Amino acid sequence: MRFQNHPFVVLTLLAILCPVSSHAKEPVERSFTPYIGLKGGMMFVDDSNVKPHAVRVDNAPAIGFTAGVELYGRFALEFSSLGGTADLSGLGVRGDAEIDTTAGYFVLRSGGQVYVLGRLGYIREEVEISIRNGTTTFATKDSDSGLSLGFGGGVRITNHFGLEAAYTQ
Repeated sequence: MRFQNHPFVVLTLLAILCPVSSHAKEPVERSFTPYIGLKGGMMFVDDSNVKPHAVRVDNAPAIGFTAGVELYGRFALEFSSLGGTADLSGLGVRGDAEIDTTAGYFVLRSGGQVYVLGRLGYIREEVEISIRNGTTTFATKDSDSGLSLGFGGGVRITNHFGLEAAYTQ
C-alpha cells in the first residue's frame, strides 16, 4: 500500500527552549537556536492501489514531535517523527495500519511575528498492516522513502512559544 504523508492542517506547537528566538522583534544575537515541539494532524492514506477495492482504508490521526536548530535567523534544519493508526474494513475483515514517518528537512521561514514557511527534505515511511478475520490474523510490513515538500505559516506568540499550521507531502 502506498500512502502519502500530508497532514492537512498540522498544528505544530513549537516550544522554543532557548532565551533568543529568530522570530522575536529583537535582533538575533546567536547563530544557532535549538527548538522542540509537538505536532498533530491527519495523515491522508492513498488507498488507490489496495486490492480489492472493496477494502476501505480510513485516514490516520497522527501525533509526533519536531526538533530542530535555526541557523542565522530564517533557515532551520529539522528532524520530525510522526505516527498514527488507520482503520481498515471491508469484505468481512477488519484491521489497522500503523503508519510511522521519520524525516529530515531544510526549512525557510520569513521574518516577523506572523510568517510563512517552506520545507524540503527526505522522508522515510513505514507501514505495518494487521488484518483480522474472526480468529485469523494476517500481518505485513512495508516501507518507502523519498523527497518531501511542505508549506505553511505560523505566528510567534512569545519569544519562546509559537503555533504553526503546515501541509507536508
